[in-house]
Amino acid sequence: MKTRFLNKILPLGVGMMAVAFAFATEGKSSTKDESSTLYIYDNLECTEVSMECDNVQIYPCTFEGERLHLIKDSQTSCSVALFNSFETN
Repeated sequence: MKTRFLNKILPLGVGMMAVAFAFATEGKSSTKDESSTLYIYDNLECTEVSMECDNVQIYPCTFEGERLHLIKDSQTSCSVALFNSFETN
């Protein structure tokens, strides 16, 4: 009797737990907020600024009219231009 009970209920319980755990996990967003240290190319120099870009490729991400970059290659070179889902001034 005990074996029949386990053979029928155990798979059902495991299946229900699997479904519950699947819904409990968080999905990752397809867009990553870039809020770490960013850089602008200003006066022939790559300068550090504090700004956020959501990196949705609609509008260029800017800070005081200058394009924001993710990587500082050297003192005079910035790379990986970032974007925003809204226009910044």
